[in-house]
Amino acid sequence: MYKINPFFKHCLHNKKVYVKHNSIFSYLGCIGFYIEFSTSLTYDMNNFRQVYKNRTDDSEGKKMDSKKLMAAVKSHPDFDHAGMVLLHNGVVRSTSRDGRKVTGLKIKVDYRKLENIVNTQKALPGIVDIRVEIDDTRDLKVGDDVMYLIVAGDIRENVIHVLKETLDLIKTTVTTKTEYFVG
Repeated sequence: MYKINPFFKHCLHNKKVYVKHNSIFSYLGCIGFYIEFSTSLTYDMNNFRQVYKNRTDDSEGKKMDSKKLMAAVKSHPDFDHAGMVLLHNGVVRSTSRDGRKVTGLKIKVDYRKLENIVNTQKALPGIVDIRVEIDDTRDLKVGDDVMYLIVAGDIRENVIHVLKETLDLIKTTVTTKTEYFVG
């Protein structure tokens, strides 16, 4: 019998990850525990790793990569149903919303809320996949990428609506921003 991490027990309890009896043994390095899971869950487990990638020391100092994120979206088993993919690339601007000059900022992310929002938004009609990557590993300077949000779906009305709604939810409930002001 294998020891199961309490976080994983929470996932099982909330039916976020399903374990099937016909399984192979695999190691999830992103969180650091062992689990048996079916090969049919490979995509779900990769998505699980992506959502929690910034919770590990491995991501410290690494830059985000929109090409890798887009490749992950295109590898979704239902990508053939997508007619549109939108990418939001949030960057650090030189002024705050109130017009004051900034030198940079720091982001904090609530990954549990992020996971809930992404799962809810993915269930909306016409949506194939949603991927989010937020750089909360370092102090960011003007011009740095803060967030990538990719939404893939069937038609533009669905994709545009879900991208806007998901972005608004992330900005208002998931992330906290500390801006560094000039002098």
